Amino acid sequence: MSIRFIVGRSGVGKTRVILDEIKQACDSVPQGDPIYVIVPDQMSFHMEYQLLKQSEHPSLMRVQGLSFSRFAYRILQETGGLSRYHLDQVGLAILLQKVMNEKKEDLTVFPFYANKPGFINKVSEMIAEFKNYCVSPSQLFQCVNQPHEDLNWSLQSTKKINDLAVLYETFQQVSFNKYLMSEDYYTLLSEQIANSQTVANSDFYVDGYHIFNKQEELILFQLMKYAKSVTVVLTHDLNSESQVFEMSGRTLTRLQNGAEERGLTYEICELTAHEQSRFFKASALNHLEKHFLQVPLVPSNEEGISFFTAANRRIEVEEVAKRIHHLVHHDGCTYSDIAIYTGDAAAYDELIAAIFTKFEIPMFLDYKESMLYHPLMTMIYHLFDVILNQWRHESLFTVIKTGLLMNVEGFKKGQSFYELYQAYQRQVDLLENYCLARNLKKSDWQTSEDWVYERYQGLGRGYVKTDADLELEQKVNRIRKEVSTLISSFESKLKKAKTYKDYAIATFSFLEECQVPQKLALFEESAQELQDLKLYKQHGQVWNQLLSLFEQLVEIGQEEAVSLEDFVNVFKSGIEEMAYATVPPRLDQVAIGELRRARYQLVSDLTTPGQYGIKHAFVLGVNEGQIPKSMTESSLLSETERESLKAFGIELAPSLVQTQIDEQFILYTVFTSPKESLTLSYASSNDEGKEFLPSYIYAHLRSLFPDAPEDHVGREWEEEVYEHLTTHSQTVAHLIATLKQYPNRRSYYEPLLDYYQETQPIVYQMIMQILNYQNEVTNLDAQITKQLYSDEIVASVSRLELFNQCEFAHYLRYGLKLKEREQYKLDLPHIGELYHEALKRIAELIKKENRTFADLTPDECLTLSKMVSDELSEQLLYKILRQSKRMMKLTERLTQVVYKTLLGLKYQGNHSAFKPLFFELPFDTQQTTGIHLKSRELPNGFKLSLKGIIDRVDVAKNEKGDHAYLRIIDYKSSEKDLELDKVYYGLSLQLLTYLDIVVSNALQLIDMPAEIGGLLYFHVHRPFISHDVDDLLRQEAYEQKVEQMQHEKYKMNGYLPEDYEVVHLSDQRLSEQSKSDIVPITLKKDGSFSARGNATLTGESLQMLRRYTNQMIEESATRITQGQLNINPMKYGKSTACDYCQYRGICQFDPDFLGNESRLLPKMKADLAMEAMKCKLEEGGDGDE
Repeated sequence: MSIRFIVGRSGVGKTRVILDEIKQACDSVPQGDPIYVIVPDQMSFHMEYQLLKQSEHPSLMRVQGLSFSRFAYRILQETGGLSRYHLDQVGLAILLQKVMNEKKEDLTVFPFYANKPGFINKVSEMIAEFKNYCVSPSQLFQCVNQPHEDLNWSLQSTKKINDLAVLYETFQQVSFNKYLMSEDYYTLLSEQIANSQTVANSDFYVDGYHIFNKQEELILFQLMKYAKSVTVVLTHDLNSESQVFEMSGRTLTRLQNGAEERGLTYEICELTAHEQSRFFKASALNHLEKHFLQVPLVPSNEEGISFFTAANRRIEVEEVAKRIHHLVHHDGCTYSDIAIYTGDAAAYDELIAAIFTKFEIPMFLDYKESMLYHPLMTMIYHLFDVILNQWRHESLFTVIKTGLLMNVEGFKKGQSFYELYQAYQRQVDLLENYCLARNLKKSDWQTSEDWVYERYQGLGRGYVKTDADLELEQKVNRIRKEVSTLISSFESKLKKAKTYKDYAIATFSFLEECQVPQKLALFEESAQELQDLKLYKQHGQVWNQLLSLFEQLVEIGQEEAVSLEDFVNVFKSGIEEMAYATVPPRLDQVAIGELRRARYQLVSDLTTPGQYGIKHAFVLGVNEGQIPKSMTESSLLSETERESLKAFGIELAPSLVQTQIDEQFILYTVFTSPKESLTLSYASSNDEGKEFLPSYIYAHLRSLFPDAPEDHVGREWEEEVYEHLTTHSQTVAHLIATLKQYPNRRSYYEPLLDYYQETQPIVYQMIMQILNYQNEVTNLDAQITKQLYSDEIVASVSRLELFNQCEFAHYLRYGLKLKEREQYKLDLPHIGELYHEALKRIAELIKKENRTFADLTPDECLTLSKMVSDELSEQLLYKILRQSKRMMKLTERLTQVVYKTLLGLKYQGNHSAFKPLFFELPFDTQQTTGIHLKSRELPNGFKLSLKGIIDRVDVAKNEKGDHAYLRIIDYKSSEKDLELDKVYYGLSLQLLTYLDIVVSNALQLIDMPAEIGGLLYFHVHRPFISHDVDDLLRQEAYEQKVEQMQHEKYKMNGYLPEDYEVVHLSDQRLSEQSKSDIVPITLKKDGSFSARGNATLTGESLQMLRRYTNQMIEESATRITQGQLNINPMKYGKSTACDYCQYRGICQFDPDFLGNESRLLPKMKADLAMEAMKCKLEEGGDGDE
């Protein structure tokens, strides 16, 4: 037997030595004894490819390149030991979850985490580590039995180790002579090597490893003992005292000691640099290899290393893509000459995949993508949640939206499945809209009766079903029945199931009933149609993986009884471990990997026969905490617990401190992996602008190469950007982005624009359209306007106010009739609706008895409030107030608001001559009840029909009864006042319009002319009064004070005529006091109006306001019918039309974008607003009808 260690620094040609030896042996004796080259999994493909490339024969006759796991399988095929069932990561997760369920009573810490996603994976990693380092359950129990004070850990740690020991022991017992996990193959291999004739006749080479776990060491020692020869290749410097080589030195020492303990002799062959070394041409990399982390620093001005910083990670990856494009298209490189290393795969992998696709750079990302988000896995995962959680909406629609419950019986070959799938999703959206608005439960889904589609129109409003509603009703019911039938059938099968096997069969039967295999085939075809190769391969893998899960589930569970909840936990654990198999699709591609795992020294050189290894390496994310990695505890065992176990002879994976030291060696191998150039980069911030700092490694290498180029790539485009023009699509995107941001650079880009104009005029036209684009819209022509609004526009005042806030929002709401999804939730408008309807119904009840609010007693107020609130709670938004205890409690609070409001109205009625005349008085051009208006002729030939409902109209007459006054009361669920500058801007026209309509139609209402009695807002609410201790001590006086303060809280806002008769009719006590607590009036002692505390307008001013309101209404309606729809949201003070707008995602209004400016409406005092309105009337007529 021959044992040899080939050692040497990075790049000296260690791998070349063994490849040359193997080539010579195979060339001289093609049919000789086997030669095995054992390398890490991620190197096995490249090793076999290199062996095949250098072979003079079309196949590998003697030599094989494989990993430890594949080698174990090969030997166990010869010696036996493969009769047990193999558990992959999925099967292992299933078995561990099953063990966890069975041992819940014996565990103290883990049951709290058992069903959390990812926990079983942590337990699996821990058991694998125990096996890799030859730790038995009995060793763990010995530690647990020691007093925890002696172990320097807490009682909690003892419980945790005990839980691990229980699970590990149970797992071993369950799997003994029955199942094999990957780590068990290593144990069997080390036992069977002595019995293998293959091993005895073979030569072994081990390359690509820096460290071995205990099981791998045992295998090596057995090979050293029984094989013909063993050669182990290590990157190490025997003469260096640098901490950099501590990791490989530790590995070499352990192997030497192990060989010596077994009485084996070995030789060490140390290689040094020579003319064929990797860095012979790259002087900077040669210098870096010699002086990496050396103290004192040895600076160099050699070329071959560069640096750059980027504003964020996206820009960092884009810069790398540009440099790769330049290397390939200008420097003659192949993509396989290039490798990318990252320190944080989670932060970079998705970015790289997206950006490299745009730059048309072929790549291979060395990571396993979870299957959890495939439609099939998503459906099954959430399907069990549907069953266990009474058909909860979120889970149910997650299942439905996968498309795997879709009925495809009518689908014919030749049709586009993609189009069918899209049509189905649109119907699912309609179904979800229906369900979201109604809070449907399991019983609703399973009812045999058809769902009835009725749109909620509000309290007290009728609904007439349209043909479109009937069609929608049919679509909703069809999909609902398909879904309900399938899931109900599955649920009934699950209820009958008792064992793991029963549940697995029920689930598999459901998938067959849903025709999942056929639908996956259609998904594959659709992906092929869309030319999405990745998606095509994923659809092809997922079904077989799922079948494997079912097979392992049945194998492990068999006929053992289990609850549905425990079965689901086991099943989900399996799904969470499923991942897509990734195979490099081509040889010429950029290799991308995490720097602690990646091995690229054997990547093929496609341009030079017999050569291998990458030429250019990019290391991304050289940020503080990422490279080197700030180690954090991620396993179930803390560092303290690991150190305590080590005291008992239980040695596990290297500690965090040791791992951080070993990180220096990893960085050394990465930085010295390319032949020609190394580029390091870091991002200075994340996407949110949080600052990132460079790593000390970055700073060290900048000091080592002070003259090396360092670029700063930011959001601004440098003028030498022509060097970075890459693919056609990226060049166009870059050109547009640059000229949009820096239009003054147009002249610099004229040659490029000229090129597109001459060679690709369509592209040029598209570029110019985008460059000249402003976020503006074109007004509608007359024909389209008529189609949208008809010849006669029917509008409420609030609609016209919306138009004056933002024309485009009005167009979207009333022109395109866009609206948000109706949600089953109680919003403020619903509460306001309830208040309005409650007061209306109570008013109607007392009016039938010829009574007013003033006539009610407090008890009657409470009784009426409860009665009407109970009635309305059965009608408001599909009985939402009856759906939960919380809502029932809310109903009580709303009842209190109505009750307190009634008391406020009673108080005001007692002291005012104004009495309610109408509640919820409608008006429009079609009314048979209420006020009938005439249509208004607009200047452009259109007509305007105003419609609306006035909350309350009050009437009062003078003592003689020959003079009547009408006033408007508008109920509001929040505090509001009439701001005259908002009237001027057309933002607050409602109250004045209602007043004008009522006074103008007084003969219809009271059979006599009437004058203005006021226009007021009444705040519907429940007042809350603050108090102090002294008040509480004087209870009777305090109660009177509270009552008075509550009355003041109901004081109305708005305006009254500056008329003493009207004022005294509004509050009949004003002769006795100076300030009203009913209306906004304050009188001096002599009875004249005070300078403060008054909201009055002269009769002339009120008439002017009426004329102005009419003019503004007609002007707004005219602009609507002229097709105006500018994106012009108003800004008034701190508020804007965009603040609560539901259409912001559509208009894309951005104040920072050219042409997107808000209409600034400056606030004005009342007198200035009145003057402005007067001037506008003088310019445009009097506004009378």
